[in-house]
Amino acid sequence: MPRLVDDQLFGTDRKVVDPDLIDGGLRSKQFATVLDLLGYGEIDSIIDAGGAGTNTFRKNVFFDGTPLQNANGEENFSDVEVFFKNGASNQTALQEINAIENTVPVSVEVTNASSVTRSITDSNVDKVRVTIQIPSLQEFKDNGDIIGAEVKISIRITENDSTIHNPVVEDVINGKATSPFLKDYEIKFEKTMSFPVSITVIRNTADGTDTRLQNKTNFLSFTEINTDTSAYQGFAYVAVRFNAQEFQSYPKRMYRIKGTKILVPNGTTVDSNNGRIIYPDDYVFDGTFKTNKEWCADPAWILYDILTTDKGFGGTDGVIDADTLDVFSFYSASAYASTLITDPITNTTEPRFSCNVILNQKNNAYSLINDLCSVMNAMPFYSNGSLQISQDRPINISTNTSDPQYIFNNSNVTEEGFTYQGVGQRTKYTEVEVAYFDNDTQKIDLELVTTADITALSDSISKFGRTRKTLKAFACTSIGQAN
Repeated sequence: MPRLVDDQLFGTDRKVVDPDLIDGGLRSKQFATVLDLLGYGEIDSIIDAGGAGTNTFRKNVFFDGTPLQNANGEENFSDVEVFFKNGASNQTALQEINAIENTVPVSVEVTNASSVTRSITDSNVDKVRVTIQIPSLQEFKDNGDIIGAEVKISIRITENDSTIHNPVVEDVINGKATSPFLKDYEIKFEKTMSFPVSITVIRNTADGTDTRLQNKTNFLSFTEINTDTSAYQGFAYVAVRFNAQEFQSYPKRMYRIKGTKILVPNGTTVDSNNGRIIYPDDYVFDGTFKTNKEWCADPAWILYDILTTDKGFGGTDGVIDADTLDVFSFYSASAYASTLITDPITNTTEPRFSCNVILNQKNNAYSLINDLCSVMNAMPFYSNGSLQISQDRPINISTNTSDPQYIFNNSNVTEEGFTYQGVGQRTKYTEVEVAYFDNDTQKIDLELVTTADITALSDSISKFGRTRKTLKAFACTSIGQAN
């Protein structure tokens, strides 16, 4: 027969000390468990400025925009546990949280005259958690005293083949509660049980007619539990368990992570702070990569990885043969993107181009390739049987300058001389507003760039007026890169 399971939280006994709790009062405490999928494939980690083995990664886990841990290492919330799996192909099941739960609201009053029944049809469910609510539990005496009260309840299980287990739970709730009190009963199902299964909550205490006695009973909800031992190999995810007392509803969760591990060139290292590829002086790329993949934010090699690695389709669907890519054009773009420059806004050093993006929406391949190329001022093209990328970068990379150039051909030179083309004044933009994602505020921010900021164009506003163009920078989290 089904049996009652002791309510435990990872084997620990948690107690709330509340100086305002009345003597003999009842305090309810519930926990919610959520699994958040981070992505397909192996990723590096949740960013941990304190280093592996510390809990400072909690500064980069956010509930409703607030980090679990503040800059001083103090916890902003109590009773929040975080468990992380990075999506390795050989990862094991998470032992701390090992069930899939589905809570079904009921919110129906149970009386002595009328019990309440609900059914579970999913035969994969092997446990159920029944939540009983007592809106108020107290009795007002003639002399003005307010004392505690009690209510007796029981739970009956009925199988589809009419087998009845009665009672599975029989309990007496007593004490004093001036606000809603919740109590959970977790019941384990036997594998041989016949579904659908009916759960009936019964009030054994007589219904009161005296308004001075408050002991109503509600069948608040039941939670279908499917004990899960899946390792979810190849999928990175976070499991969080938190005290429902801290939140009015499920909080919005955000995680600042070092993302998908990708191929990086042999003989290089990755800057753990910003994800750029560090190429040694006089480095010569031989077209080969390290055996073990690493996290990096280099847009060139991120594009290369997306083109050449299975992203969940299975087999070779959506994968381009590496032999059809001009890997050396990717290297040239990477070398320019990874160069450290001074951020003109914050006056700090950072890579010239970084790619920080979540790809979680369906898009056609051509648009995605172009979006990733836009991160590094490049464009893709197909030539001589291979896909190449051409980057708009200066000829003299060390000084970031180029000699003046212009292409002359028969299309712009005639017998009468040169031909000239211009554009309308409304399309001669003198201001550009760039939208980017600010990691600190976790919101879209705007950076305004005007011709007044560029010496060679400083008089453009006086000539053409203020004409603004708005752009959305793809995969950009840096104000300097947006500028």
